Amino acid sequence: MYLHKAGNNGVTESKIEVMVSNLLDNCNVKHLKYEASEAFGIYTCKCKCMTDDNISILPGMDFDGYCNRLGKDSRREALRIDSEMIYKMMIVDYLIANPDRHGMNWGFFYNCDTMEILGCHPLYDHNNAFDIEYMRDPDVRYLYDESRSMEDWAKYAMSEVDFHFYREFVREDFMTDRQYKEFMRRAKTIGVRVEQSLVSSVF
Repeated sequence: MYLHKAGNNGVTESKIEVMVSNLLDNCNVKHLKYEASEAFGIYTCKCKCMTDDNISILPGMDFDGYCNRLGKDSRREALRIDSEMIYKMMIVDYLIANPDRHGMNWGFFYNCDTMEILGCHPLYDHNNAFDIEYMRDPDVRYLYDESRSMEDWAKYAMSEVDFHFYREFVREDFMTDRQYKEFMRRAKTIGVRVEQSLVSSVF
């Protein structure tokens, strides 16, 4: 089963989704793979459904509500459950200037029978990446946790987790010169290195 998605801004958002998916193919982070497609005569991006009869998704917004009800710090609990993916999410969002990491754009897998939380689901929904205002302002607050800027969270996350590229990025990986230059500037700012590997993190 596939989900087809068309953006609100013509075909641009769908193309950005595919581009970011390809960028993340070159990073050691689990992510949902988006491909260019067509539905009802318009350009879309598509991805496979990542749930089944056994595995479902707990959205971050619902997780926050659950933690609040129990008097727990939801951000601390998320790190306890899967710090690797939470930190990598922070790094990715900074690199791609993503303004859209709200409570329905991150979350966890859980076992449908036991209700056990299994860890974060792969990253997805990056059609709003490379936002002009977010690229312009490195000190913009991070939507996931507004206690710090996106840059500060990314720098901290880099000290807590191994995040790297499998090869050097080139201009052809991006839709625009500005996206390429800003991505590479940010990667240099937080010290992302290249470490060649044959391991894929695509979901």
